[in-house]
Amino acid sequence: MVGWNSETSRAFVAVAFCVGVAACRSDSQTSADALDPSMTAPSSTILVNPLSGSHSVIGVGDSVRLEPMQSTRRGRVVRWSSSNESVARVNSPGLVIATGIGAVTVSAGGLAVVEHWTFDVGKSISAILVSPDSIAVAPGVTTQLSVVFSASDGTVIAGRPVTFRSLNAAVATVTAAGVVKTIAAGTTSIIIAAGSVSRPVVVRSAVVVVTPPVAPPTTPPTTPPTPPPTPPP
Repeated sequence: MVGWNSETSRAFVAVAFCVGVAACRSDSQTSADALDPSMTAPSSTILVNPLSGSHSVIGVGDSVRLEPMQSTRRGRVVRWSSSNESVARVNSPGLVIATGIGAVTVSAGGLAVVEHWTFDVGKSISAILVSPDSIAVAPGVTTQLSVVFSASDGTVIAGRPVTFRSLNAAVATVTAAGVVKTIAAGTTSIIIAAGSVSRPVVVRSAVVVVTPPVAPPTTPPTTPPTPPPTPPP
């Protein structure tokens, strides 16, 4: 049993003070992340949980949700950091938001091994060009979509992640590579998204009924009339 004396009292107060300061710092950091408008998640997150050590190409304004590969169940607190906050910032939940053009490395510390993710941030996508921009075929037909991204100044942007999604897979499906296959008769849309920009491609699937041509009616051949018999002389 530990006796309670002045030394014990001072030690207890010191420990309580340190715990309180640490809690305040943690709360202030969380509050700062929550109140900072630049760290608010945009309407769409283009990447979710890319692998640790991966390299990704994104645009200004895009966001990426990171999760460390190592377990944090033992109470480890992940300390997120950005090598260049003028290019990308990261908050305590691991949300990265690209803020400027350049290269940046985001790190997750406080674990057994520090994990890193690298990003090349380029111009933001302002338009998506698709060919064909609409599809009208019979069920069972496949169509490859070709996608081109452009910036606000008209320059072509390459190497960005893109997603394809069908609004009605019973009418038409689409693969991750943009191959559309009509399944049944009907109308749906394929949504193409890159960064914070998206656009639809209307798909119309209809069964084409081929009607054979109708043959004209046949008429029997006409027989010339028989001449009357010649009277005898």
